[in-house]
Amino acid sequence: MDDEGVHEAVVREAFRQRWLVLGRRRPRHAEAAAEEGGERSGERAGQCVTGIQGRCHAHSCLRFWTKDRDAVSSRAIRKCAIYGFPGDGINGEVPGDQWQKEGDGGMAQDAATPWHVEASRYPATGPDIDKYRFLLRYAILAPSSHNTQPWLFRVFDDHLEVIADRSRALPVVDPIDRELVISCGAAIGMIRASLLRFGYSGDIELLPDSADKDLLARVKLGSPHEPTLADQARFAAITRRRSTRRKFEDGPLPPGLAEELGELAQVDELELAVITGSEAKSDVAELVAEADREQHKDPEFRKELSEWLTSRRTSSRDGMSLASFGAPDILSSVGGFIIRTLDVGRRVAANDKLLASNSPALVVIATRDDSPRDWLAAGMMHVTALLAVTARGLTAAYLNQPIELAKSRPRLKVLAGVSGVPQLLFRIGRGPAVKPAVRRDLEEVLVRSPPARVKP
Repeated sequence: MDDEGVHEAVVREAFRQRWLVLGRRRPRHAEAAAEEGGERSGERAGQCVTGIQGRCHAHSCLRFWTKDRDAVSSRAIRKCAIYGFPGDGINGEVPGDQWQKEGDGGMAQDAATPWHVEASRYPATGPDIDKYRFLLRYAILAPSSHNTQPWLFRVFDDHLEVIADRSRALPVVDPIDRELVISCGAAIGMIRASLLRFGYSGDIELLPDSADKDLLARVKLGSPHEPTLADQARFAAITRRRSTRRKFEDGPLPPGLAEELGELAQVDELELAVITGSEAKSDVAELVAEADREQHKDPEFRKELSEWLTSRRTSSRDGMSLASFGAPDILSSVGGFIIRTLDVGRRVAANDKLLASNSPALVVIATRDDSPRDWLAAGMMHVTALLAVTARGLTAAYLNQPIELAKSRPRLKVLAGVSGVPQLLFRIGRGPAVKPAVRRDLEEVLVRSPPARVKP
């Protein structure tokens, strides 16, 4: 199904579910608007009283418009705003002046604030504790599974600590916290990239305390380091890095990129395979599709996924917006309801298979073993690879489903031709410009340091 078909299906299903779940007939104008693609734009659609996630809007209405916002057609739905679905905004309120231009997913303006970090404000002559706090502004921009942002940080005078926030775990899709630890490893990788840019080698100790499994890393500035051009390019890419589930442009990778990624993996003593052959990509794409169908059969998987599907306007500043999938952000709450209620695995599988097979390249990162230390190393290295990709003007999208299923992981290992344990699978290519995912503020993830011990 193409993008137009997916958008239309989501909108129609949203209306069907919204009114059928109430056990009441939709108002005639809402019925007509859904069938006619919204030609009765602006007509009252009645108050939503489903109470799925929060209080409803009292001034519900229905609007559809095409990409150029002129003539409306049920076959060309590109954007829609359905006032009346709960959970669309902070405290359930979405002022009309917050709607943004085509392509931005309707994100409220302040959602991008954490991504606006000015390197010129780095406290080069200040105390180390201020330097550590500044470095964390880049750490919180790391990618994470379902955008859970499962990290906490503690800052001391002479080091900082990275701590796993297991309250943000995904027990269904990630029962042993493998992806949670990889996500924290990505945050450590962001710190490492920032240290290199600001003139330090970085002294990173992974799992420094065997008695504290949540303490994942202890980071010190390390010795002086002269930033290379590559260091500077990857650092500059931190605030530009995006993950998108949209289709990539056709065409080969930039010359030398595959070799660069392989060299970065070797530095961290990991394996990285770049898959560009059509047949090999098709085989991996089929594996992704099989995993999609298998996962979506599980109601608990769908429930967990739906809980992290949320509008960018919510105050939580985490989770995934439907805008990342090319659909309107305003439908995120409805999308979560549909995913939780219906098995859409076949549709998701078909779309992911198409995306994977038609991407310029697929990348697999593998580790020697399958321990928390390996997961951290994979997280650190993969974010370095993502920054290298971003520096070349490309973007990435995750396809980790085959790794999340035990029976699919060995097959991916064979298809990728790696000897180690696959930890990450993503596609890379040149994609459309998208807004960054929401992020929690730094203050929200800082843990107060324990008081210093006083000698008797």
